[in-house]
Amino acid sequence: MLRVGRDLLEDRDFDQVSVKEIADASSSSVGSFYNSFGDKDKYFSCLIEEMIKRRKAAAQNNFAQPFERLPEVLALGAIENFNKHQGIIRSALRKHLLGIPAWAPIAKMSGEFIDQYRALCGAHLGRSINASESRRIAFAFSWLYGMLMQRVMQINDIHQSDIDQEHFARYTVRNFKRLLDDALEPDESR
Repeated sequence: MLRVGRDLLEDRDFDQVSVKEIADASSSSVGSFYNSFGDKDKYFSCLIEEMIKRRKAAAQNNFAQPFERLPEVLALGAIENFNKHQGIIRSALRKHLLGIPAWAPIAKMSGEFIDQYRALCGAHLGRSINASESRRIAFAFSWLYGMLMQRVMQINDIHQSDIDQEHFARYTVRNFKRLLDDALEPDESR
């Protein structure tokens, strides 16, 4: 039923999909849905958990890349995840704005990625990163996620700034990389 939910949420929000529709699309019954998940909110939580599990697995492959490639592969991985799970992400953001903590596990995952990148920066530089660098790294990731949230929420076209996916990815990667490069203080000993 989770695969069906992902498919149904490709172009719609969670609140636009009924339990009956999920059950029918998975060749199951409404009763089976409730036996498996209890209610629709628990089902949505399971969709988020599954998305996070998949994203973490993909991110670990990204983090295994050479340090110089990390900004590009992390940005492209995030873009792919946001594109693949637009309905789940959009619904989680909307629930968050209503005070429902659906976004908390996604934010936790993002924080883990930031911490992992910080640790890799320290290892790459052969020194601890300082507090200012740490904040600038967090800013770069916040900028990336903010751009992706705007795209998923479909609010970029308010200012007639919506661009095709290829250009969006190219500009996003370039600027994320620039922010991360600028986050680290230059090594004066070079």
